[in-house]
Amino acid sequence: MVSQNGEIIASAQEFYPTQYPRQDFAEQSPGDILIAVKKIMKEAAGKSAHAPDAVCFSSAMHSIMAVDANGKTLTQLVIWADLRSSAEAKEILNANGQQIYEETGTPIHPFSPLCKILWWKKNEPKIFSDGTKFIGIKEYLWLDFFNEFLLDLKL
Repeated sequence: MVSQNGEIIASAQEFYPTQYPRQDFAEQSPGDILIAVKKIMKEAAGKSAHAPDAVCFSSAMHSIMAVDANGKTLTQLVIWADLRSSAEAKEILNANGQQIYEETGTPIHPFSPLCKILWWKKNEPKIFSDGTKFIGIKEYLWLDFFNEFLLDLKL
């Protein structure tokens, strides 16, 4: 927890595993992360005399998972270190990858959510069609805490 003038009031940490179910796969359990976040929030809040005024989430970029219309997870959280979409990244690069990079600022690389979504479309068509949203861990946490889908935007 941080005061309004930036002073650290309390902190806590919790660890959760990364699974490597196949070569080039790197996943984490959204449920494990949610439990860990709730635990550290409760622990940090218990160290302070005041309830928090606001909540802010930050996470490593390029994690993604498929969820249905109700926010139920259809996949594990595929993290930045996952390289399963290497072939899809090459395919995009050979098509219009440079243009995508110039318009978004995101390099075409297997860590990119675009490549991971294309991998699901090609390799897990049921997940691709059942997934009404592809979200990161911040959006998943926000949904659990506030019961709404919300994305942060860089403007």
